[in-house]
Amino acid sequence: MLKVATLTAIMFNLGILIYFAAIATVWDEESHTFYLSRLPLSNLLDLMFHNFDQDAPAFNVLLHVWQKVVYQNHFLLRLMPLIFWVATMAGVGFLANRLAGRTAMF
Repeated sequence: MLKVATLTAIMFNLGILIYFAAIATVWDEESHTFYLSRLPLSNLLDLMFHNFDQDAPAFNVLLHVWQKVVYQNHFLLRLMPLIFWVATMAGVGFLANRLAGRTAMF
């Protein structure tokens, strides 16, 4: 019975994922963030001051600097957030290990 419930939950979640992947694009938000980060730093800071963008201000400033380094290479533009995500997951794991012992990471 537990296997059937687990399989049903997985299939339901997979269906939702496929549905939203079909109707929504990641590119809109991503291209918006990349476009804003291409602006001159004074314009970017002014837009952030008026809460034009929902992203964290430090992320937009770092992405602005990162775009100066990697230019328009889409893979490298996506690499910075990926590195931050992996570093955050590792940091949370090490913090859980430190606070709750070895079994907290598993």
